[in-house]
Amino acid sequence: MMGIASFMLGNSNILAILKYSEGDFRGAKTKFLRTDSIAGSKSQNLKYTFDTFMRNTFYKEKNDSVKEVILFKNLHKFIAKNPQSFLSADYLSSYVQFYDYLSSTQIKELVTLLDTSYQDKSDLQSIERAIKRREVLKKGSIPPKIVLPTHKGNLLDSRSFKNKFLLIEFWASWCIPCRQTNPELVEIYNTYKNKDFEILGISFDTDINKSQAAIKKDKLKWTQVIDTLNKVGETFYITGVPYNFLLDKKGKIIARNIKPRQLSLLLSELTEN
Repeated sequence: MMGIASFMLGNSNILAILKYSEGDFRGAKTKFLRTDSIAGSKSQNLKYTFDTFMRNTFYKEKNDSVKEVILFKNLHKFIAKNPQSFLSADYLSSYVQFYDYLSSTQIKELVTLLDTSYQDKSDLQSIERAIKRREVLKKGSIPPKIVLPTHKGNLLDSRSFKNKFLLIEFWASWCIPCRQTNPELVEIYNTYKNKDFEILGISFDTDINKSQAAIKKDKLKWTQVIDTLNKVGETFYITGVPYNFLLDKKGKIIARNIKPRQLSLLLSELTEN
């Protein structure tokens, strides 16, 4: 039986109603146990209210500039009202890791609202890394150069890509979202590789054979290097993959953590101009 039933605990009697079902999982008939509803937990109610609010505001908005404003406003309101709730740092950590909308200055302002004595240390450390990552990868700046071995053992310098729009793409063979994104990147690469666009893939695999197998299976034709010791990952404070940043022809950062659809639209504008 598989159970997916996460919820927020509290110092009160909690009623958990679970839903049983049967279905197919990887070709086998499987029994599932999922959360139907939770009652009696103040933290759970707080989480449900905020998640619903975010679905009706942040997630409904399509314009990235507006989403940035909404995200900051929503988090500011929640944290200011609930500075001691561990959900405050948990939400802040999650949103600044998954989305790159907020600047380091905005994140620092939100951190000042937290009563840190009530927060999970791992969340606070995650937030601090997000701040440092944004400072190292500040838009308009030239990032530290990357020198890593290719799969053939030759050292490659990221600054050897001259007069190119360069996407630095962090990934790994074990990363499911990375592998799901690869077909879209392949399509984008094939469209723009003759229009001064290049990709530098940086694998976080510790097993070079698995990395090579994934490259072959996903038909990745761009330059690849491997960071088995996570040296570059530490330099840029990368906490999860996929993650990327896009450089202009002068080597300056013009976008961070850009999704394939956004990348395609941006390259269309850049190459036309």
